[in-house]
Amino acid sequence: MRGSPLLRAVLTLAALLLMAWPVWQVTRAKAPVAAPAPPEAGETASAKVRLRLSFLPAPPLEWSVRHLGRVVWSGGPGAAEAESPELAIPLPEEGADLQLTARWPTGTASAVARLRLVRPDGAPLDRSAWADERGALDQVLTFQD
Repeated sequence: MRGSPLLRAVLTLAALLLMAWPVWQVTRAKAPVAAPAPPEAGETASAKVRLRLSFLPAPPLEWSVRHLGRVVWSGGPGAAEAESPELAIPLPEEGADLQLTARWPTGTASAVARLRLVRPDGAPLDRSAWADERGALDQVLTFQD
């Protein structure tokens, strides 16, 4: 190809200038957009749920159920089964974490606790936890659909 080097330089510069606008649009830094704040623990709508606890082979000396570090239900020696009053516990999509702690008499072998969460629509969610060889139980149970 023959031609003036000056004409080639002008055509190359024109091609680069035509490409500059789309390249700038794709690669420019955009203004940061603030992400919506996640809901606080108190903002999630609390549901009225019931909890049912059953213990095998015998009821523990003491037990408690915590939600977010706060005791929502507790008890002492008594029946092998217990049912809570209605409790206001948030049930987000990620699930609700309940910490179950219990202490059985020394020498109680293979103690187990079953915690059933009954949702407002009546659907039950069951979780079980086993005590260690000392008769102690401290476990977080996640209730999620």
